[in-house]
Formats: sequence, structure tokens, C-alpha cells
Amino acid sequence: IIVDLVTQLEALNPTAEPALQCSGEWDLVLSSTQSFRSSPFFMAIRAAVPDQNKAMVENGFNIHDRATTASRIGHVRQTIATSKNLAGDQELIS
Repeated sequence: IIVDLVTQLEALNPTAEPALQCSGEWDLVLSSTQSFRSSPFFMAIRAAVPDQNKAMVENGFNIHDRATTASRIGHVRQTIATSKNLAGDQELIS
């Protein structure tokens, strides 16, 4: 339901190509997956691995999730620069 609501909200945005105008610091407040998967590091891994190896990547992500289960993810922030740079910062609370 939430993904559908976000999609509807995005459709109401009057800004042409809003992704080109999103420079700044952004806090992750909602995710349809584990928040660590929203980091540039994990996004790059998913993008770089061919489709036939996606199961291996998912297995690695699941191992990472289990290894960090004793802690919890705190604040998750991404910084987007106009030069198309993306930096991620995650707070790990033990």
C-alpha cells in the first residue's frame, strides 16, 4: 500500500525531472527493504552484478543482515551532489 501511495504522490510532482534537482542531504525515513541496502555501496553491487548472479548477491546481503543483527541501524543519510556524486552515511547502534 505504501509503495502505491508513494507512486501516486510522485505522479503529482509538477517538477520536470525532479531527480536532477535533488542535491543536498536526505534522510531515509521509509524503505521497502533493509535500510542498509539503500546505501550507495549496496546499490552499486546490485547494479554491477549480472542478472544470472543476483541470487549470489542476495545471499551476501542476507549474510550481512544476519551478521549485523546484534546491532540496529540508526540514522541513514545520503548526500547527493550536482556533480552526480552519491555518498551514504549509516549509524550503527550496538
